[in-house]
Amino acid sequence: TGAEIGLAYKMTSNNQWTYRLSQKQGRYRQTALPAVLSDFTEREHALDLSWAASGRLRLQGQVAYLDRSHDTRPDRDWSGWAARVGAQWDLTGKTQLGAGFVRELGTYQSAQANYFEGYRLYLAPQWQAAPKTVLRLRVEEGERAYKGAPAGALKSGRRDRLQGLALEWQWQALRALSLGLRAQRAARRSNQAGVN
Repeated sequence: TGAEIGLAYKMTSNNQWTYRLSQKQGRYRQTALPAVLSDFTEREHALDLSWAASGRLRLQGQVAYLDRSHDTRPDRDWSGWAARVGAQWDLTGKTQLGAGFVRELGTYQSAQANYFEGYRLYLAPQWQAAPKTVLRLRVEEGERAYKGAPAGALKSGRRDRLQGLALEWQWQALRALSLGLRAQRAARRSNQAGVN
């Protein structure tokens, strides 16, 4: 279960910043792994900024602090910073180019890790092929490191290299109806055997 509250301020220049506080509580019921999993509370503070640098360029960013604590397993607790920054260029009336960097942080509970830290770089061009048809491509490359070994466990040292490719077609059939088709491919190469 969870809740969030936020505050947004939109300027006359169409620039905007937003602050958001969210809190979640999770409970594992009838788990087969009581020694591994524990009920938790997760809190996130996030500050977003959207800024029109010019008529054709918009910059967006976020910085967030996450804190996760576990009721019966304090050795599973973790906290840290996440961030993202991106840009959207209107190259022509029909083409846009997006690009950005994401520094991610997330839970990953295993016998040797509690969470992961990672980064992703992405490139996302878009083409308005017809008045009602849009084609989008997204290419991503990144890496994840698994951290926070619980009590009594050896650090895994696991690192994954991630690649992603997605192609999307969207057609605005009617004002209230949009149809889409998406194909994507994801790949993971790890320094540990058996998880590629």
